[in-house]
Amino acid sequence: MRTTKLLILLTTASLAFGMAAVKAAKPASNVPVTTSLADYDAAQSYSVQSDGGGAYQNGVGGVLSVLLANGYNGITWGDWRLDLPANPTLRTVGISFCDGTTCPLNAVQLGDPGYTAPANPPWWGTQWHAVRVAATCT
Repeated sequence: MRTTKLLILLTTASLAFGMAAVKAAKPASNVPVTTSLADYDAAQSYSVQSDGGGAYQNGVGGVLSVLLANGYNGITWGDWRLDLPANPTLRTVGISFCDGTTCPLNAVQLGDPGYTAPANPPWWGTQWHAVRVAATCT
């Protein structure tokens, strides 16, 4: 009888301790990171480039630059996100479809391998936009 009571008491105590430990555990939070993109260089044609304002630091100028918590496949941190606010007075990213001088010549031409249709990007040259960029690594 004493053994049974002791066993029940120990089982109850270990369950209570286990429940307290589960309740006390905090979920993982995003890890702030700094994102760097190549700065603008007039001699080089980049597809995506920095606005020249230096690294994109999490929490500075409305920038969100993090490794996301609770990624897929049970990985705590793994998916990267750069999220810039839709405010043109803050940070932006340059998106180029050509170097600005020979734009149509950079496109895949009729007769070239991979040609399927004439190039018709939303714009020629570089435009500056607030963007959300993500790399899903999990």
